Amino acid sequence: LVYHALSDSLLVGLDPSRGFAIGGTKVRMIVSGMDFVPGLQCLFGYDLVRMELDEEEGYMFCRAPPCLSARYADKDAFPVGSDCSGFVKVQFTMNGLNFFGNLTYEYVKVPKVDRVLPFPASGWSRSLLVGLIGINFAPPMWY
Repeated sequence: LVYHALSDSLLVGLDPSRGFAIGGTKVRMIVSGMDFVPGLQCLFGYDLVRMELDEEEGYMFCRAPPCLSARYADKDAFPVGSDCSGFVKVQFTMNGLNFFGNLTYEYVKVPKVDRVLPFPASGWSRSLLVGLIGINFAPPMWY
């Protein structure tokens, strides 16, 4: 009989910690004391999605579900015509019953570009800088 004692598994961080409300963002799970095993799942608010392993890069990730399914247990309760955005708790589970981790993921509205303006001071001898005029730009999506 062999017994292995392991340190507690911890969900340390998410990268990125925000994504668009439509979902599909590949969210890297930064963990401590845990290896990938089939059956691991991520809980984004109310929506359970399977965890995957990026073998090439060597990290675990989950694809963020759409904001509606993550933020609302009853999808029909969401006001029609409203934009879904805000924070949800992110946790791990191996069995769908016991959860660990307590991080937040932010759903943001998709930016809309109304105009693209050249920045006149950049001149023609260097790279041309442009300005974007629109709505729903949120850090770190701008710099």
